[in-house]
Amino acid sequence: MKKAYLLILCIALGMLFPASAPAEHDALADILFPASKHVTPSQFSRLTEAEYRDILALIRFQPDACWDYVKTNLSQHLDLFRKFDFSGDGADDLVFSSYCMQPEMRNYFWVREGKGYQYAGFIEGNILKVIREKGSPRFSAVVSRGWGENGYVGSISLYTLQKGKAGMTFGIQKKIMEFGGLTVPAIRTDSLKIVIRKDKTPMRSGPEINNEYDPGKTATEGRLVNGNIIAELAKGSRGEAISEFQDTQGIVWKFIIMNKDVLPQSHRFYDDRDGYKAGWVEAGSIEVVR
Repeated sequence: MKKAYLLILCIALGMLFPASAPAEHDALADILFPASKHVTPSQFSRLTEAEYRDILALIRFQPDACWDYVKTNLSQHLDLFRKFDFSGDGADDLVFSSYCMQPEMRNYFWVREGKGYQYAGFIEGNILKVIREKGSPRFSAVVSRGWGENGYVGSISLYTLQKGKAGMTFGIQKKIMEFGGLTVPAIRTDSLKIVIRKDKTPMRSGPEINNEYDPGKTATEGRLVNGNIIAELAKGSRGEAISEFQDTQGIVWKFIIMNKDVLPQSHRFYDDRDGYKAGWVEAGSIEVVR
């Protein structure tokens, strides 16, 4: 509820770029998508009025309800644009970001090509950071979305800038589901391939055992909710472990990301199409595989 309230407040105040994403999203993004270099949207450059006038004559607008609204008074939308060299070729590219009366931020990209700009795609959600791996000139975008309209399941996704026949475009590479209240690992460890050892292994939102029946959430979600269990995993399900924690009782926990094709025996994730589910399991319930 708190996350949804913050989003609604931002929309009501007409904020174009979030001052900062919720701290837990930033922390989880750093664990899920570490990189040698990252830049936050607050570090993108603003356009001068002269640059804005020139750019409006060069970019091609997309057939989109958001653009239909914006195009009616373009002169008032200078602050919706930012410039940054996403492609890494030394020339500033463009991003336009606005809620456009929608629950999620809408981001449109253009890559500089010669004297003009090539449309490079659309991403929905809050850009947490853009990252670049060592040896790669291009930046990828790490994006959080799904927390609007009182949602309790969101996602953090990686979008990479890829070159195709039509030019460079941002495309989604990996979408990891984020359950509300998830305990974020303190550090990331070396990735280990794992397999679940037995049926109905509980995946939890935090590294602690809580199996208490929750009548309120059961009624709200329309499914049985026990404690902090967010999914039950079938024997043989595969994924990766990227962090470890030992609680005060000596129980060792692993923070895992299940493969995209894993079908849990039960789960509380909704709108999970193409998503990798993440959470905590007891280390004794998994086996490390080579």
